[in-house]
Amino acid sequence: MDEEQIFRAVKDMVVRHQGEMHENKVYSVSGGGTGEVDKVALKRRFGQGDWSIPYTEIMVRVQDGVEIVVQNSPMYIYGEYIKMDRNMTQTPLTVGGRLKCNRSVSDFKIQIKEFFSADDVVFIPAGREDFDVRMVEGRPFLLTVKNPRRNLGFERLRLTLYGGLDIKNLCVVRKECKDMIFKGEGQSSKIYSAFLCCRRPLILQKNYEVRQRTPLRVLHRRANLTRIKEVCILGHEKMEADGWIYYRVVLEASAGTYIKEFVHGDLGRTTPSLSSKENYCDLLELDVLRVKKRSIEDLVTRRIELEVDR
Repeated sequence: MDEEQIFRAVKDMVVRHQGEMHENKVYSVSGGGTGEVDKVALKRRFGQGDWSIPYTEIMVRVQDGVEIVVQNSPMYIYGEYIKMDRNMTQTPLTVGGRLKCNRSVSDFKIQIKEFFSADDVVFIPAGREDFDVRMVEGRPFLLTVKNPRRNLGFERLRLTLYGGLDIKNLCVVRKECKDMIFKGEGQSSKIYSAFLCCRRPLILQKNYEVRQRTPLRVLHRRANLTRIKEVCILGHEKMEADGWIYYRVVLEASAGTYIKEFVHGDLGRTTPSLSSKENYCDLLELDVLRVKKRSIEDLVTRRIELEVDR
């Protein structure tokens, strides 16, 4: 095929293409060709859109003929999830070949994939909590929707969510939000509510500098390192019943602090901790009250109205 035939074939395909496309189109031309086609000139003839905004890429592969592939740029959706269920993992977790829990926060992404008829949807959270820890105020996440083929201009979304799970502040954002999510995972402090028990009264300091070796419970999948973390006690309530002393402790900790180990000490791998040889302390319940978030207002391109079914 010569240059004119290829040009017409591509334009005809664009007209007949069944999936949705953006008005903004970018073209790429590759392949060895037959020697008759000037790929640079052909690309110039197609014209070129803007790679910095949502686009449809039309890939023309010239090799003893022509192959045309159409692909839409990824869509990025920001949101925050609230998890009030103590038996739900953030993403599917298998232990010994079996799921730890039957339900995961990220399961709703299957509906997102179907809604957009996308190749895939990647769930990127700003940190994570254990399956038995509640996430009260909302943890940021980002969905990367790869090659969405329909509903490109959507403004409303209907999802079926598990009981104990809510999603808020959904919006379409620019790609730069991905870097913000990853930075937030490693830099944002968090505020927790820890419900714990012990035999004797605790003497709580205001501030702790904590040395944490990788906890025994995750040592099989993480490097054995020592990390320095900061913990600040914001307040506490004391209760007594049946010979036990109970505390509700509100604390702020730097990113990556293992709160469970800060309470019980992890056999001396976390020092200092709230436990001691004379007064073992155990954690009964843990809630993440707040994750410090960065503003994404400058990255929002469209707000999403969410309808939830149960």
